[in-house]
Amino acid sequence: MATENDPPHKEEQLAKYINTIKEDESFLRALLDTLPVAVFYRDCDGRFLGCNSAFESATGISREQMTGKTSTALFDEQNALVLMNNDGVLRDREVLEYQSVFTLHDGDERDVVVRKALFYSADERTIGSVGSIHDITEQVRLQELLKNLSIKDDLTDLYNKRGFAELSLQAWTTALRN
Repeated sequence: MATENDPPHKEEQLAKYINTIKEDESFLRALLDTLPVAVFYRDCDGRFLGCNSAFESATGISREQMTGKTSTALFDEQNALVLMNNDGVLRDREVLEYQSVFTLHDGDERDVVVRKALFYSADERTIGSVGSIHDITEQVRLQELLKNLSIKDDLTDLYNKRGFAELSLQAWTTALRN
C-alpha cells in the first residue's frame, strides 16, 4: 500500500484509523444489542441494512438472513405493512410514530409503537431510515383493565354510574345513526 515516496507514518495512521472505525462499529453494535427495543435500519429502497438482537428475537430472522432483503420478502403482509407503513411520509429531521399490531415469530400478536426517522450521509444526503418497535402490550392490557374497573363494580361486576353513562351514550349514538 505504501510507496517508497510515502512517509513511514502514513501506514501507521491508516492502521490506527481503521482500528478506530472497527472499535466504533463494535461499540455501536454492543449499544444496539443492549436495547430492549427492537431496532432495524434500511436503505432508501427499503432493503434491510441491519438490526439489533431484540429485532432478531421478535422476528425469528437473523440479521445475516435479513440484510439486503425488503419487508415484503421477509414477512407476512400484516408485518410488512407495519414496517413499511408511512415510509413515504418520512420527512427530513422528523420522527414518525404510530401504533400498530405486530405478530412475533411464534404467532403471538403484540401491541406496538413504531418510531421511524431518516438518517443521512456526511454530505446530508438521505441514505436510509431507522426504526424501532416498542412492545406496549402490557400497557394496553392494563389500560383496558383500568377502564373496566372504572365502569364496573369490582365486587358485583355490575355497571356503576359511570358505566351506565357510557352505555347510555353508546345507545344514544347508535340510535342517532339508525
